[in-house]
This record gives sequence, C-alpha cells and structure tokens, in this order.
Amino acid sequence: MKKRSYKLSLPRWALAQRESWYAELAARGLRVQKAGAMLTRFAPAPPARLRYRFEVGSDEGGLPAGQKEFYEECGWQYVLNDRPLHLFCAPEQTDAPDPVSYTHLRAHETGRNLVCRLLLEKKKKKLTQLESLYAHYTTNNPTKHEDSDIWLTPHND
Repeated sequence: MKKRSYKLSLPRWALAQRESWYAELAARGLRVQKAGAMLTRFAPAPPARLRYRFEVGSDEGGLPAGQKEFYEECGWQYVLNDRPLHLFCAPEQTDAPDPVSYTHLRAHETGRNLVCRLLLEKKKKKLTQLESLYAHYTTNNPTKHEDSDIWLTPHND
C-alpha cells in the first residue's frame, strides 16, 4: 500500500463540504488523519463507505463533557481534533443515528437562509431597542403636543 498522502485542505468554514470530501476519499481508500489550515493528511485504508460529522468545541479544543461518549454510544468513532473542530465518522451501512446539534444544523445552512436569518435577528433586535427607548421616553417625559390637548404617554391596551 501507498504511504500517507497530503491534499490541499478545503476552507475551515466549509464543514458540510469537508464532511462530503472525507467520505468520498474514504470510499477511494484514504482516511483522514490530520487536518491543517493548508494541508490535510490521509492514510491508506481499505475502501469504506463512511459518514463524517464535525462538532465545534471550545477555543481551547475541548468538547462539552460527555459529548464524545454520547457520539461513541450512537456508533460514531472519534477521528481528530482540529481546534476548535472535532471530527467523527460512522459506517454508512450501520444504523448509527445522526445526533443533531445546533452546530451541525448551522453548518448546512444555505447562504440565502443565513442572510435571511441574520436580517430577521437584526430587525428583531432593532425593534426591541426602539420599543424600549419609546417606553422609557414616554414614561419619563410625558409632553403635550403643541397643536392639541393630546399628551404623549404610553397607553395601556
């Protein structure tokens, strides 16, 4: 068999693409051993149909307590630590369930959905700030409108 080989790494933020790429290479007989910013090291292995999954840990490189054991109980094998990312794999033909995490859902988020979600979050934050400002202003500064007998105060609906 060939010795280990190196390939140019995909961008770190492209988690879904990296998972697919590792699965394609595993089917051709190359298993990921180490992932770096520029190069990824692979070792020869018998071809296998594998699924890969990234999880994000802390900046120090650790996973939350019990997460690694949880994956292993579900049939996933720990592959590597690419701070702060952790890679797991499982054979495709097994019934290893996909533990769904917030990190994994965000990794598969499309660009359009991401933009929409960010805009909605920004709009919600802005509305909350405006409502808070209005409530504060009208509560602390009741003023009379110049041309009428209407006072600007909050009303209870």
